[in-house]
Amino acid sequence: MKIKTTEIGIKDLFLIGGLIVALSGFYYTTQLRITALEDTQTSSRTLPSRLVALEERVKNIDEKIDFLHEAILWSIENEAGISSYEASSK
Repeated sequence: MKIKTTEIGIKDLFLIGGLIVALSGFYYTTQLRITALEDTQTSSRTLPSRLVALEERVKNIDEKIDFLHEAILWSIENEAGISSYEASSK
C-alpha cells in the first residue's frame, strides 16, 4: 500500500487547523501579557513623581500641625494667665 504525498485528508486539515488555532491563541495571549506588563512598567515610572508630591503634602500638613500646636499652647498659656490674674485680683 503506497501513500500519496499529494493527498490531504480531513484528519490532516483538522490537525493543521488545530495547530493554527493553538499558535494564534498563544500569540494573542502573549501580546496581552506583554501589553499589561508595559502598562505596569509605565505606571511604576510615574511612582517617584507621585512620591515627591506626597512628601510635599506631608511636609505642608506637618507645618500646619505645628502651627496649630503652637496656637493651642499659646491659647492655654493666655487662658491660664488670665485666670491667675483674676484670682490674684480678688
